[in-house]
Amino acid sequence: MQKKLILTGLIIAALLSGCAKKKTSERIPSIPVRTVIADLEKGRNKYEYVGVVEEERSSAMSFTVAGTVKMMYAEEGQRVNKGELLARLDTANLSNAYHAAKAQLSQAEDAMKRIQKLYDNQSVPEIKYIDIQTQLEKARSMEAIARKNLSDSRLTAPFSGIIGKKSAESGENVLPGQPVYTLLKIEDVKIKVSVPEKEIADILKNQQTQVEIPALHDASYEGMTEERGVVADPISHSYTVRVRVHNPASELLPGMVCKVSVATDNSKEAMFIVPSQCVQTSADKQFVWCIVNGQAVRRSVETGKFTPHGVEILSGLQGGEEIVTEGYQSLYDGATLKIL
Repeated sequence: MQKKLILTGLIIAALLSGCAKKKTSERIPSIPVRTVIADLEKGRNKYEYVGVVEEERSSAMSFTVAGTVKMMYAEEGQRVNKGELLARLDTANLSNAYHAAKAQLSQAEDAMKRIQKLYDNQSVPEIKYIDIQTQLEKARSMEAIARKNLSDSRLTAPFSGIIGKKSAESGENVLPGQPVYTLLKIEDVKIKVSVPEKEIADILKNQQTQVEIPALHDASYEGMTEERGVVADPISHSYTVRVRVHNPASELLPGMVCKVSVATDNSKEAMFIVPSQCVQTSADKQFVWCIVNGQAVRRSVETGKFTPHGVEILSGLQGGEEIVTEGYQSLYDGATLKIL
C-alpha cells in the first residue's frame, strides 16, 4: 500500500513538473528574426543615383518681327539641319515697306548727287548741304531696317537638332519674341543627378559612369562626369552633378529617368556596411542587435555615412557576427531568438 502511494506521488510530481515547464515555455516564447552576417568589406567603389536626361543645348526660336505665319515646315520630333528653313511669315506688308524704303533711298541719293555739284561750286549754303546729307543717312538706315525685317520673315535653324516643341500654326498672328519652335541638340545629352553632401567629395570631374534607362528596356550607356555644382540646395543639402553621355542615335530623350552609377575611389579602408534598418537609436546612442548563443545582445556602434548599400559601421562590431535585420522591434537583452 505504501509503495502504491509513493508511485502515485511520483506520477503527480512528474505531471506538475511538466505543466510548470509548459507554462514557463509559454511565458518566454522564441522571437522570430531574420539576420545578416557582418563581414569586413572594401568601401564600395561606386555610388548610385537617380538622374534625369537633359538636352545638351536648347533654343526657343521666334520671329523678330510681327506678322502672320504663312507656312510651318517642321513638325515635333523632326530632325533638321543648320540653316534649314523652318517657317516664314506673310511678306506682303514687309515687302511693301522695303520697296518704299528703297525708293526713298534712291531719291535721297539722287538729291545728294545734285546738291554735291552745287556745293562744290559753292552755289548752295552749307546748311542746305548738311540737311540733304542727313536725309540720305536716314534713308539708308530705313532701307537697312526694312531689308532686315524682310529677311527676318524667314525662320531658320541656328544649329542641327530635333524639334522638341511646335508652338504656332499657319495663319496664326505672332509677335516679336513669341516662341514658334523649340530646337534641341541631343547628339550628346547631360544626365542631371543630385549628390548628397556626404558623397560630393568622392565625385570628381571626368569620372567614369554607367547610365541605365528603364524606358529603353534598361539599355546601358557609358558617360563621364562633366559638371559638379558648388552651391548646395538649402533644403536637401545636395549638389547638382551632370554627366555627359554620347547619344548618336538620339535614343536618349530629355525628361527620361535613369539610374546613374558613378565610379569612385576604392582605396578606402575595409569596414562594415550593414542594412540601414539594422541600426537603432536610443538616448542619442546607436546600437544593433547581435545574436550570441541564440540570444539577443545589444551592441553599441559608431556609424559613418550612408551609402546606396547601407550604413558604414566604424566601430563596435567584429567580423562574423550575426546581426538582426527584421523582427528587432520586440527584442531585449537575453531574448531567445528563432532565426527564420
